[in-house]
Amino acid sequence: MTLNKTLIAKIDNKHEPSTFKEASKHECWMEAMKVEYEVLMKNKTWDLVPYPNEKNMIGNKWIYKVKFNSSGDIEKYKARLVAKGFVQKYSIDYEETFAPMAKMPTVRIILTLSAAQGWKVFQLDIKSVFLNGDLNAEIFMNQPEGFVVKGKESFVCKLKKSLYGLKQAPRAWYTKILGYFADIGFSKCFSDSDLYVLNQGKDVVLILLYVDDLLITGNNNEIIQECISKLKATFEMTNLNLLHYYLGMQVYQYNDCTYLSQSKYISDIL
Repeated sequence: MTLNKTLIAKIDNKHEPSTFKEASKHECWMEAMKVEYEVLMKNKTWDLVPYPNEKNMIGNKWIYKVKFNSSGDIEKYKARLVAKGFVQKYSIDYEETFAPMAKMPTVRIILTLSAAQGWKVFQLDIKSVFLNGDLNAEIFMNQPEGFVVKGKESFVCKLKKSLYGLKQAPRAWYTKILGYFADIGFSKCFSDSDLYVLNQGKDVVLILLYVDDLLITGNNNEIIQECISKLKATFEMTNLNLLHYYLGMQVYQYNDCTYLSQSKYISDIL
């Protein structure tokens, strides 16, 4: 039995490379790496400096992931540069690493409350979220494979911003976003450290953050859109509009009710 060309193409499109050499043979993955590299450069993630012999040096690796939508179709190809943080040394390269995560019961409560009150729930996706965290320690890293600057092959990256894979990356991002929400008038919820509340008289806006996925809802759409505009002006993000798919849950919002489904999640497990 032989597979037809269409089926082979679909299998190849969904395959996730394990090495740069393998990924470099495919235009879709090369384009994904270029997009990630441009974000790193735009964010001024590092400075190229001569190799400091006395400093601890960490490596990096490209990680590839095919992103699917709720119907199972390919949404995009994602390449991410990840630092090899396992070589970092405590008290030299990092201190605090802890960062809280939104609780699933909180997600359900937000969806229940919005359905009961007739609120719309909007979703935002923050691009390369950990790159927004500021670093306090001096960290040096090799230049990423495939993007070594000509004429500076012996130089290394002195990190100015956090990077995926670093021990302190989640903590640095949490500290950054916590300070930002405080600046625009939000208070942290006592029962869930990733739920933020804005009260303005009779108006209320809720923001729930799960690493780089952000849900926003409330009883005043004008204030919600104003908050979204402020977020987009500060962070690189994609406005996904009404919530449709979140943490394995398909969400269908109507005027009088909200339906949840996990058919894709179940299908993936099976």
